[in-house]
Amino acid sequence: LRFCTHSENIMNSKKIKIKTSKYKGVCWNKRHKKWRTEIRHNRKAIFIGYFDSEVEAAKAYDKKAKSIFSNFANTNFKEIENGCLG
Repeated sequence: LRFCTHSENIMNSKKIKIKTSKYKGVCWNKRHKKWRTEIRHNRKAIFIGYFDSEVEAAKAYDKKAKSIFSNFANTNFKEIENGCLG
C-alpha cells in the first residue's frame, strides 16, 4: 500500500476500451492515417503526436505519463526494475 490522494490513485486506472488500439492513450486517426497519442491530466487532453507505428505511439504515451505522473503512471509497457516487474 502507498499513501496517495484520490486523484493520484485514479491515475493508475485501466484503459477504457473504446479506442481502436490495444494500448492506453493510442487510437487510429483516419484523416492522417497514423496512430494518434494523447494523455489526460487535470481533465484536459494533452496531444502527444502522430506516429506511423502503434508501438511507437504507445512508447511516446509511456514517456509522457512518466513525466507527468512519475511513480503513479499506468504505462503500456512495464519496466523491469531490480528483477521485478514494476
